[in-house]
Amino acid sequence: FTADYHAGAPCLTENSFGKGKAYYIATQPEPAFIKAFLEYLMSSNAISSPLPVPAGVEVTKRSNNTGDYLFILNHNQHPVEFSLPGAFQELISGERLQDKLSLDAKAVKILKKA
Repeated sequence: FTADYHAGAPCLTENSFGKGKAYYIATQPEPAFIKAFLEYLMSSNAISSPLPVPAGVEVTKRSNNTGDYLFILNHNQHPVEFSLPGAFQELISGERLQDKLSLDAKAVKILKKA
């Protein structure tokens, strides 16, 4: 911080403990700061999305003894289309998808590698 009674105090701190780290943000940052900070955390911890997807699309990977499952949610008010790395089975409809996925606005798909 550079002004008022917070001048000279940090707005972001990092504390290492054991194998982990904790961060404290002592302010209400702008969205650009949060985006850059999350990108830093992802990069420095080798975290990436299971699929490259357009903005507004959420991908979560879950695994068990039968394989990996991708839960894909389109939070946008418009449809999206993006590439898939190969063939998948869509578990809700049973549809087989090859190389691309079209997802309606607010739609959900659950994929398993075919």
